[in-house]
Amino acid sequence: MRELSAAYDPRKKRFVFQYKSKFLQKYPARFDSRLEDLGDEVMIQKFSQDLSFCEISVPLNVESDNIHHQINDEGEKTGLIKIGIDPESAEELKEYSEQIQKRIFEFEKEIVMEETKGIEFIPLEGYPIEELQTDVMEALEKKRDFCVIDTMDSYLDFMNTLSLNQAYYKYDTDMYYNIFLAIRSGNMDELRELTQKSLRRKDWA
Repeated sequence: MRELSAAYDPRKKRFVFQYKSKFLQKYPARFDSRLEDLGDEVMIQKFSQDLSFCEISVPLNVESDNIHHQINDEGEKTGLIKIGIDPESAEELKEYSEQIQKRIFEFEKEIVMEETKGIEFIPLEGYPIEELQTDVMEALEKKRDFCVIDTMDSYLDFMNTLSLNQAYYKYDTDMYYNIFLAIRSGNMDELRELTQKSLRRKDWA
């Protein structure tokens, strides 16, 4: 669900960043606190009909003869435009863009760390069984849920994608203990047999 795009709005004379995320709907105050000190010229507009969506915009006045509509293969306007701006405005826009993207990333990272602190991620591929055995012992002691995922690489890329191919198992359930015993015995084939068919793509944000 997470989306971040940007485009120039000639009617408002503003460069608009459109951000969509379930995190925005769940943690609006935290999102606001991350962006509140970007400056008076930065405008954040939320929409009551879709609380997971907002627009973040900065002023940018582009002369009409520097606005060019993109044309598709059929010779029709696509709705997308290209703009020509002076170097000073381009540098200022770059700074705004970098700051906005940085703040959004920090917001998402904060939420991910909070939402995953009670979870033990268990990769089916790419992670040493010896380390996994130690991890699940600690998870059991601290009563953390298990989240079985396809590969260690997908976990390492999690903050970029905010999406995992996963199966979730609550603490103190039969499947939880079956997974624990399979890992403690070093039987990865049994672990895959227990969980692999249940893996489903989940968009966290």
